[in-house]
Amino acid sequence: LALASGALTAPALGQSADLPGLIITPESYVDGDWKSYAVVNGTATAAYAAAAPSAKVHATSEVVTFFIQAVAGDMKHGRITVASNDTHACTAAVQGPAMRKPEIGKQARRLFVKLNCLATKPTHARITVTMPVFTAAAASKEVTWAFTKKCAGDAAVPGFDITLGAFLDNGDSGRGSGATVLHNGKTMPAYEPEKPAARIPYDTTDLHMYVAMANESDIPEHAFLKPTATAADSFLRVLLSGPAAKGGMASARPQPLVFKFDCSGSGLTRVTVSVPLPDHPEGLKFGFLKECRAGRIPGFDITLSAYEPGVRGTYAVKNGEATSAYRLPKGADKPLAVVREAQFKTSFYLQMSTFNSLEFEPPVVKSSGSFCIVSTSGDAATGGWVDDISSQLIINFNCVDSGTATVSVHVPVQVQDELLNASFAFRKECRWTSTPGFDVTLGVYIKAERGTYAVRNGAATSAFSLWDPKAVVRPQQYSSIFYLQMSTGDEQEFDWPTVESSESFCKVTLMGPAAKGGKAQPAGGKPLALIAKYNCVKSGTATVTITIPLGPWNEAAFSFQKVCEVGEIPGFDVTLGAWVPGDRASYAVQNGGPTEAYDPAEHVAIIRAGTPSYTFYLMNTGDSTLTVDQPVVQVANPAVTVNVSGDALVPGPLDQQARSLVLDFRCAERAKTDVIVHLRVSITTVAFGFRKDCKPLTVEHREADTPHQVRREAERINNQENAGNAMGNILFGAFLGASGFALYSNCFGGPRAGGYVRAKTAE
Repeated sequence: LALASGALTAPALGQSADLPGLIITPESYVDGDWKSYAVVNGTATAAYAAAAPSAKVHATSEVVTFFIQAVAGDMKHGRITVASNDTHACTAAVQGPAMRKPEIGKQARRLFVKLNCLATKPTHARITVTMPVFTAAAASKEVTWAFTKKCAGDAAVPGFDITLGAFLDNGDSGRGSGATVLHNGKTMPAYEPEKPAARIPYDTTDLHMYVAMANESDIPEHAFLKPTATAADSFLRVLLSGPAAKGGMASARPQPLVFKFDCSGSGLTRVTVSVPLPDHPEGLKFGFLKECRAGRIPGFDITLSAYEPGVRGTYAVKNGEATSAYRLPKGADKPLAVVREAQFKTSFYLQMSTFNSLEFEPPVVKSSGSFCIVSTSGDAATGGWVDDISSQLIINFNCVDSGTATVSVHVPVQVQDELLNASFAFRKECRWTSTPGFDVTLGVYIKAERGTYAVRNGAATSAFSLWDPKAVVRPQQYSSIFYLQMSTGDEQEFDWPTVESSESFCKVTLMGPAAKGGKAQPAGGKPLALIAKYNCVKSGTATVTITIPLGPWNEAAFSFQKVCEVGEIPGFDVTLGAWVPGDRASYAVQNGGPTEAYDPAEHVAIIRAGTPSYTFYLMNTGDSTLTVDQPVVQVANPAVTVNVSGDALVPGPLDQQARSLVLDFRCAERAKTDVIVHLRVSITTVAFGFRKDCKPLTVEHREADTPHQVRREAERINNQENAGNAMGNILFGAFLGASGFALYSNCFGGPRAGGYVRAKTAE
């Protein structure tokens, strides 16, 4: 470049020096030849004139690079923009290092103009770049240059692109970090469906592609249907996932299309992908090659619980070989996979990725440390056959000391005439506990199933944590049974357990053989039951903590949540005749709500035909003042009538002194009926119900009106039929004396007793 006093001179071009020293060149130019420059001294050259540029970009070029520099003076630029005079033919975008820093210096910075031809027939578009420039000596000046972009018109689906990987623009090179598979609906040469050159290596188990419309496209979206992927050989299964796997609407926001490869054999195969489009019957197609390598037992896999087909990170064994994280230890090397100390069991799943089945023997599980005792459960623990439906292998851990053990698993698999081991390993972290072997299990106890333990080796399990208990006792559960036992050969003495409730509305009492202390028996012995009974007087959730003293220094404690749901009248109860406080089985109504047996909609409770009269008791065990009004009894069957008596008929206040509600049943014929009792308590109505089975009350085929008439009729019949017995009683009484006569008469010969028995029998 010719420099004169620090500024460029271009007399041959007759250019002004509005911005002396500012030059912009294309990627290829001739030093000193102004015709090959885009901008000189801030003014576009004739080839790049904004009105009628003669500079042209070939149809196959998608990126044009310009270099911006100032060989003299201090300059800065503002926001650089680019525009196309025909966005249906071609769109453009600018990026690169020059966009990130506004300073223009002697070190040239690159500006990339990215072009996207959307034309479906040959055409041209004028692309104009505008850049405001600021100097210390003058106000801002816009620098504008332009060129013509030639488009071949070969866009099959304008704007519709599929890229490989995370297709992000690289500001330093102007090229993408991924490869384009489809551009404007046209398949790139490397992905031709019949003879693809793109190759996916064997260790790639999943591949991400992205479906999108060009960011600067004048066509904002395009519909596409569900894509399909087919492998040419049966040893490869290809699964599609991600948002684009179901089809949808392509837009400027890329949608992931994830390919998952599941190899059951070795070889190189072609994968053909079809993307149907509603307006293109033939759709779009592309392909690639996938390399597969099978293990010792093709198709035999062992996966984790959270399993994704083809993703090796979710496999312990693939095609009979351990994956990298689960490899057997060699020398000082340890497996990468780790089971944390809070995890007391882990599950693996055996399955075939092919359509055949294999027989396997019971898996062998070993621990490198005696402090970590392992056992197996699940349907795969005893061996059997494995096919495409998975079999579960559960490995249980019983840590009796702290440390990290290596657990190895060997699954013998019968492959033709040979027995091969599919082996894998992992590390298990253990933490020391104060009372090894002391367990508290739930009522439904499954040996070694961590989910059924409240305490394991003297420590609360995660669900029964003292700090954040996840275990919940539901509102309809009014008692819980826990079992105390040892998993080792030792006995363990324990003192009286204690219980605390975080809320006063939930009262908990402990019952059962373990409630007064004792000895937890060695493994195989009879466990001791500890029963927690709940009495809720208000709705809410309470945290219940049970502490079991172990010896003079230790204790085992666990917590859980109890959800209470009481009726609208806390403290209002209706009990049966034989009443056990807090035991819902002896309540018809508790806290203003019917118990399950006396739900008026279900009628589970039954009063039998042999019971002509039944008494309920109303009471107030709460702190609030309650009043009761006369009850109303509703009978569904007109063949049954109910007479109501008792002091509950008297309206007035209700306290802890129980008030009786007597129901006498009269049956006109053999019948069954639903009975609902409505109680008016303060300003609320409480109802409970039951079913009454009954038949007419008779004595020797003669009907009696009420239970009292039954008794009187029985006495009359007894007096007539037992006149001779009375004389015998007198003679016998003379021999025994007055007291003996009274005893014998009341127990054996009394007319009231005998007649009533016969009346009851007749009934």
